[in-house]
Amino acid sequence: MTKEMYDVAIIGSGIGGLSAAARLAKSGYKVLVTERFRMLGGRCSTVNLNGYLLSTGAIGIEKSGPLEQTFLDVGAAFPIKRPDPQLAYHVDGKTYTMPPRGGLRWLLHHVAADERDAEKVMSMMKRAMMWEEPSMSISFRDWLAQYTSDPNIHGAMQGVIAAMLVINAWEVPAGAFIQFLKTGGYRDFGICEGGNINMIESLADVVRKNGGTIWNNASAKRILVAKWTATGLVIDRPGGQVEVGAKVVISNAGPKNTIGLAGRENFERGYLMEVDQKIRPGPVVALFVASDRPLIQHPGAFIPVNTRRVCLMFQTTLTCPELAPKGMHYLEAFSAFTDSLGPVDLKKEIEMNIQDVRDIVGEAFDKHGRILAAECFHGDWPAVHSWPGYDVGQKTSIEGLYNVGDGAKLPGWYSGTPSAAETARVVVEDIQNRYKPGAN
Repeated sequence: MTKEMYDVAIIGSGIGGLSAAARLAKSGYKVLVTERFRMLGGRCSTVNLNGYLLSTGAIGIEKSGPLEQTFLDVGAAFPIKRPDPQLAYHVDGKTYTMPPRGGLRWLLHHVAADERDAEKVMSMMKRAMMWEEPSMSISFRDWLAQYTSDPNIHGAMQGVIAAMLVINAWEVPAGAFIQFLKTGGYRDFGICEGGNINMIESLADVVRKNGGTIWNNASAKRILVAKWTATGLVIDRPGGQVEVGAKVVISNAGPKNTIGLAGRENFERGYLMEVDQKIRPGPVVALFVASDRPLIQHPGAFIPVNTRRVCLMFQTTLTCPELAPKGMHYLEAFSAFTDSLGPVDLKKEIEMNIQDVRDIVGEAFDKHGRILAAECFHGDWPAVHSWPGYDVGQKTSIEGLYNVGDGAKLPGWYSGTPSAAETARVVVEDIQNRYKPGAN
């Protein structure tokens, strides 16, 4: 077995892993990124399906937040194009474009049977944000039920929560949703020009230009641990196994997979209990529908209310036409599972998604559209590694071993690319305070 030495070894090339790698390489650390697949990016990459450039997960990339700040900090291009307009709701067969601010108030007042209920709900959410957050022990649906029984208000909030946080209103803790609103929600976003892989390669270029190394088709088999301290990795590569020595190991594989790679026997029991109890993956179905014309006319986030399953749609090619063959388009429709913890009937979840899209689009679905792909993000490849409000820290109980990504997000941060980038910033800051580059 060959051996190599690095300051930091990183498992996974998702946003968390590459954000950490770019920051560290820029700061002078000798960095290795290992990626088990041939392409970089994980759930924020691109696959080419007969000329259609489809996302492997992330869509609607946030601007003006920790993700864009990462690109600014490391000097990487951030090829995100903002749709105009950004947000619309689909209610009772009609589409309503939302203003940049005040859209939630408008929505509740529009759907409510009695506008006094809508105003009461908005007042209580404002109070929760300004005075005291609701308990994490109650779901948002049950918290909301204290102030209204209006099914349309509940349906509207279910649509918003499922679209933004992946899980359902009866699953997300009320406190976690209020924290999401307090951090600014999800207001400014765009589509990556040429597909998410361009954003990923932009970060990868920073790593390489600053002396870092990236290995594709390199599967981490084991995190090496000695005396409660991470010492490196064992990696399978096409040419054989490699042992990598490192004083820091960063995992972007999710806390549960990190434990599996390092061995449960090397962790403190309290840490194992916390991960076992808290980590709850969030699954979704993503349906990709090709067409010879746009199936919806809104270019940004399109949130349908009171559907069977679908909670978010994007006609991405209205913003970035290069994502489809010339003259063609594709629509992406996401749906939360009815029970994010399962068990679940995947076939039924996909069928419910298709029926919703057909209802929303109308006859154009069958006349002009065809299903390109239906993907289920669940199990070891979820939409998010853990629900909002179910957070574990970035440090593990093994010294020098960190987690980054949406499975180790900071409290108050919602899942997705911004939270992954923020975990990377926090971890890199801690590494810079503890370890000097070139000390091996």
